[in-house]
Amino acid sequence: MLAVAATTVPDGVGLDVLLAASFRIPVYLNIALPEVVTDFAIGNIVEALKPLNSELNDYLSDSDTAHLADALGPGLQNLHRALRDCFGLWQLGKGPWKSQRLDLRLGVPDIAGRPTAYPVLKILIDGTEKLAGRDRQYTGWHPADILGPGSPLLPTEPARRVALYVNAAGGPATGCLAAYVKDFGDQVTWADFRLFEGVYHAPTISPNPDGGDWRIGIVPPVFDAAQYRAEVQRVSTERAWKAEPWQTALLLDQYLSADPGALCPWNLGWAEPHGEATGMFSVTLWDDHCDRGLVVDLVAGSGTPERRARQMADSLLTIPSHQWPRTRPTQRQTSSLARPLRARSTGKPG
Repeated sequence: MLAVAATTVPDGVGLDVLLAASFRIPVYLNIALPEVVTDFAIGNIVEALKPLNSELNDYLSDSDTAHLADALGPGLQNLHRALRDCFGLWQLGKGPWKSQRLDLRLGVPDIAGRPTAYPVLKILIDGTEKLAGRDRQYTGWHPADILGPGSPLLPTEPARRVALYVNAAGGPATGCLAAYVKDFGDQVTWADFRLFEGVYHAPTISPNPDGGDWRIGIVPPVFDAAQYRAEVQRVSTERAWKAEPWQTALLLDQYLSADPGALCPWNLGWAEPHGEATGMFSVTLWDDHCDRGLVVDLVAGSGTPERRARQMADSLLTIPSHQWPRTRPTQRQTSSLARPLRARSTGKPG
């Protein structure tokens, strides 16, 4: 339609832009992932074309070049946004693509205060947790939710749109970063990142959701398929969140949170293994405003996770805070993600 109508438009910038737009639509459709060519996407493009169609029909009737020039600007901008929204951001550009390294680690959400739940799966791309965002606004799922034999991180055909990271303070209901996990033979990519709110309750939902905010500017990472699959398999098989170090840390959290006032003037943030092979654990504490924090490193004795956690909790609770050994200050820069400490939730083993 646009190409035919463009033949009636006077030569100049308007014609060039209109022809360029008309040529981009079949290009986008031909190279787009099949999973993103949905009724929703086509509907958005049709809606963006309707105003252009109307203006071109008006021009055929009155030949008002000035009016057409004014109308083409916003109309073509809307069309470009629709194309980019529906098909544009997943594209990787011209190959070959440099493979990045995937590393999966267990950790604690990067917020000042007390996490809703932990541990979470931290996704490192070439050693950096890039999906966390500039203000560490997002974090991973509990590892049991996204790892295992049928892990959502593993590509399928057709590709699934997987929520990889969730809002660190409010959980998936307040925001998820989701992308298609796509197999390209020797490489795997996360394509077409979107931000969804109030949509995901798990890493994958069926059918793949439409819409979402594509204006988040995440460059699609590309991984070596063999290294990618091996890393997902390794972490799924190890099930470190079920192993003694993390079970001990979560029990320590549980024992310390049973008496919130016992750590005064500090408030419990979380407990975690501090180098799982060393038998040491770290307890992070915060002041009431989450402005200042204190990390206490504890050495675990021998015995079951319950016994080790109880011994460490008792040693911390029976010694005045100014006499705690092995302490170091900490501070979070992400004050916007601070969680109130007087209404706390606890980490749970399991």
